[in-house]
Amino acid sequence: MSINQAISAQDSALYVKAGTAPTAPNNPAGYTEIDGLTAFPFGRGQANTLDATNLRSKQMENIAGLSGGQAVQVSGHRWPVGSSAGQEILRDADPDTDLHFLMVLPTGDAATFVAKVAAFNVAPGTNQVLTFTADLLPREFAIVTAAAGGTP
Repeated sequence: MSINQAISAQDSALYVKAGTAPTAPNNPAGYTEIDGLTAFPFGRGQANTLDATNLRSKQMENIAGLSGGQAVQVSGHRWPVGSSAGQEILRDADPDTDLHFLMVLPTGDAATFVAKVAAFNVAPGTNQVLTFTADLLPREFAIVTAAAGGTP
């Protein structure tokens, strides 16, 4: 029996930068951390599925299409206005403007991507903390090595 090597998700972090791409894209110091996060996906997303079935096919035939095009959602606890510069960047982002992102996991995995913010919403509820969601339209996903001392 193998030893369980599960790793806690605590200390996972997502960083954002508005404007020009950071000079060291794998270094969190060039970004602003998005505080209060409770979840974000790590990965390049799924390629679209194309139906390649023809009249001679004996079953459905699908092939992989282009990657991207799907929105991914990050979520977290909404902090007071002025308390989290990272949340403010997401909230204030023009839907036509690219933002630069760096994800760092406690496993040592790290990746960068570029995305537009399609939506930023805050959800109040009875007997709950305020939460936010940001829908991102990512592209240019790249696995990177976090800079030395670059873990959160």
